[in-house]
Amino acid sequence: MRDTVVVQAPSAIVPYSIQQLVVGLELGQTDDQLIAYAQYLTRQIPTTAAHFAHVIPAPQLLEAFYEDLGGRFDVKDSILKNLDQAVAKFFARQQLSPTYGAIEGHPLKELIGIAEQRAADLILIGQKTNTYEHGILAKNLARQSAINTLIVPEAAEVKISKILVPIDFSPNSVKAFQTAFSLKQRLGDQVQLSCLNVFDMPNLSAYNVGRSPQKFKEWIVASRQEAFENFFNAYAPQQEDQIPGVLIERQGPGLSNYILNYAKENDFDLIAIGAKGHSSLERLLMGSVTEKLLTINETIPTLVIK
Repeated sequence: MRDTVVVQAPSAIVPYSIQQLVVGLELGQTDDQLIAYAQYLTRQIPTTAAHFAHVIPAPQLLEAFYEDLGGRFDVKDSILKNLDQAVAKFFARQQLSPTYGAIEGHPLKELIGIAEQRAADLILIGQKTNTYEHGILAKNLARQSAINTLIVPEAAEVKISKILVPIDFSPNSVKAFQTAFSLKQRLGDQVQLSCLNVFDMPNLSAYNVGRSPQKFKEWIVASRQEAFENFFNAYAPQQEDQIPGVLIERQGPGLSNYILNYAKENDFDLIAIGAKGHSSLERLLMGSVTEKLLTINETIPTLVIK
C-alpha cells in the first residue's frame, strides 16, 4: 500500500511573522543566550510585540533572603529591574520595545497563562545542558500549551541556516512543514529546508509477499519517494526541486534518536516538528517521538508546531 498524503487546497505561502512573542527567563545562566536568540528572531522576522517573563516559584523564600541582607524590599521590583538590564543589552538598538513581567506561582502554569493572556503565537524558552529536569519542563510546556513553542538548548548556536522537518505525511507534519517553509520564505533563499522520513521494514517472514527482501525494500522506498513528490506538489508547488526528501530505514528502536542523529550529522540548526494541537486530549497525546526528542536534544533548537 502506498502512503496517503492528505491534500488540501493549495494556497500562497505567507512569509513567517510573529504577532506576540513570549520569552520565559529563569534569571540564570541560560538567559543571555536565550535573549540573544530572541533578538536574532525579532531582527530577522517581523515581530509586533515581545514580552519577557519570569515566574517566581517561591516568593516567600526570596523575601526572607533579601531581609537577611539588610532591609525588606519588593522582590518583583528587583526582578523587573534585572529583566530590564538583561534585555536592554541586546535590544537597546532595535525599534522593538520589549515589555517585562514577574508573577508568582507554578512556572509552567503561569508561563502558559501569560502566553494565553497575551494571545501569543510563539513561546520561547531555554534548556540547560545535562539537566534532565529541564528537559521535562520543555516537554511538559510543549504538551500542555496550545501555542507553538521554541525550545533553545544552552549550547545552541544563534542562527537559522538549515531547517529539518521530520515528515510522516500526517496532518501534524503538514503543519510543521508549512510553518518551516513559511519561515524559510522569510529568512531567504540562503536557508536550506530538508524533510526526513524514517521508515520501518516489516518482518517479511510474517507475510507471503512473493518477492525478495531487497525487492520489497525497493518497492517501499519507491512508495515513499512518490509520497514525498505528492507532498511537495501539494504544499510547496514550484519549489519541490529545492527541498530534499530524505529516507532512512529504521533498524532499531528510538525514532527520535534517528531524527536527532541525522540533524547533528548534517549540521541542522533548527528542527521543526508537528505535535497534536489545541484540544486538551490532543495536547495530552502530543506524541512520544516529539516528547523523546525534547528530552534527549541538548544542542539543536526545536520548534514544536501546534
